[in-house]
Amino acid sequence: MLKLKYLVLVSIWIGIMVCTSCKTTTRTVEEKTNEDNLSLDAIPFTVVDQVPVFPGCEDVENQRECFIQKMKKHVALNLDTSIKNGLSLIPGEIRVYVKFKIDKTGHVVDVKSRGPHKKLEEEAMRVIRILPQMQPGIHHDKKVYVIDFLPIIFVVD
Repeated sequence: MLKLKYLVLVSIWIGIMVCTSCKTTTRTVEEKTNEDNLSLDAIPFTVVDQVPVFPGCEDVENQRECFIQKMKKHVALNLDTSIKNGLSLIPGEIRVYVKFKIDKTGHVVDVKSRGPHKKLEEEAMRVIRILPQMQPGIHHDKKVYVIDFLPIIFVVD
């Protein structure tokens, strides 16, 4: 039952974040040619035609699923869970939500986080910032910025 609640809450949160990140704008031709400098051009991971390709996922049929699995593995291997010690946190699962973009060259940029403690936010952002360079996402046959959201969970005993 707890897992079902978690899945529902995470799904709702992701939906809200995706909806609030999509803004309708009207731009001039001059502004459209300068897309590299516009942060509003980020396409959500859930709707981009071709997701960024994580190293090791180049020849995989389902690159979206491979990306998700590689992200989970990266977080599991690189997250310093000892950072939670000494922070006087309430026992249980502590979630830190990270928002980031993968730019047109495949680098991670514009990393932001929200969580119950600054040190947990900083650790979550550090782990995302050290993601390897990827092949960029493609939407309508153009390389684009891709925005993604990731909940990182710290278990406090």
